[in-house]
Amino acid sequence: VPGKEGAPGGAPSRKGTKGSIGMLVERNDSKALVRVDFGDSKGLWYQESCVSKCMTSKRAPADIGSGDLLKGYLAQEQAVVELAAIKCLEVPVLVLARNPEAVHRISAALKEHLGHECYGEGTGGVLELLQNPRNPQEFVETVQQSTEALDLGQDENGGALRGWRITITTAEGGRGHDYRVVDPMIDDNGGLLVILTWMPWSEREWIQFLGRTSRQDHAGQYAVLLDAEDEKVLVALPNKLHGESLPRTILKEGDKATAKQLESVGDEIFKAKLMHQLTSHYWTAFKAEETDKNQDWSWKRLCEEYTKLEGDVIKAKFKEILPDVVIKDEAMKVTREERPPTKHTSTGAPLKSMAELTCAKCGHIAFTHWRPDRPAPKVNCEKCGARTLVSAFVPVYASTI
Repeated sequence: VPGKEGAPGGAPSRKGTKGSIGMLVERNDSKALVRVDFGDSKGLWYQESCVSKCMTSKRAPADIGSGDLLKGYLAQEQAVVELAAIKCLEVPVLVLARNPEAVHRISAALKEHLGHECYGEGTGGVLELLQNPRNPQEFVETVQQSTEALDLGQDENGGALRGWRITITTAEGGRGHDYRVVDPMIDDNGGLLVILTWMPWSEREWIQFLGRTSRQDHAGQYAVLLDAEDEKVLVALPNKLHGESLPRTILKEGDKATAKQLESVGDEIFKAKLMHQLTSHYWTAFKAEETDKNQDWSWKRLCEEYTKLEGDVIKAKFKEILPDVVIKDEAMKVTREERPPTKHTSTGAPLKSMAELTCAKCGHIAFTHWRPDRPAPKVNCEKCGARTLVSAFVPVYASTI
């Protein structure tokens, strides 16, 4: 769901994340726009009609980190171990490490630091959540196990002493998985703790990471412990504004890097849009069994080499492959003016999303610009003139460019 341009308070438009759960915190004067907080102190503005509301007592996750930088990865991992060792007596802990090697190092350090038999080797107190190609189900089972309590014996008064598991994973474990919290004691102690040892460039991935805690109506908390020698930290520090958190600066620099990358691939995007249109004509002919093997192989070769060709050459080669296909000028009109802007702006306007149209009479497939919040496109078939129907929706998003 794209953010609304010209949002109140000077907030830039930004892309949101379809399906994410946030808390509605503000409306503008006209009540047409709402700001949703995803727990990172950065509200995203949406049209009121784009937000689906549900009754919830959701609270944004609390940042419990000090914000201090650690000198070197060893000092960083030691800080992770110390924080996790304290908090695992209160809540489950999820650590997002940079790579599998870091997962193994932090896991071994935690087992040595904690010392308790419940956190020793093979006990399940410290879990390494990594994908096992030979047993994919193991990953799912570990996620389910990660929020279960541990019996640590008895306290000084003879009462039951409980602790919680510590799970170390990579970015893969920080996206889309439901770390289910059912014990009310976890909420009372602040909710599942997510410890991040690195920052992504992507806003969407950041929201995904924070989304592993404070799910549904539960409390949540997170801490960002960064290495002062991290490449992203070194890039972001000189541009950090007064009062701005370092994670926010890193995400801002990530937006700039993405914009620069898009600027450098403008010609490739132009050619891809052209091939997108040509594909609709080829696919229609192929599905109707109107192509032979030579045409199919020629089309495959064009798909392999189109990035090295100019637009006019691509169109000429396509006409050689399917000379009998009647293509209207409007359908082939992909001009260089349609390329994404190369000038850096702060509007973050989304690319036009596409609708796949199928003729109700002859089955010809075509594409047109369309979004689901607009009326259904009224487009007649290029081949027989009959009315077409929307058969699929292809959302296309752009970062801030």
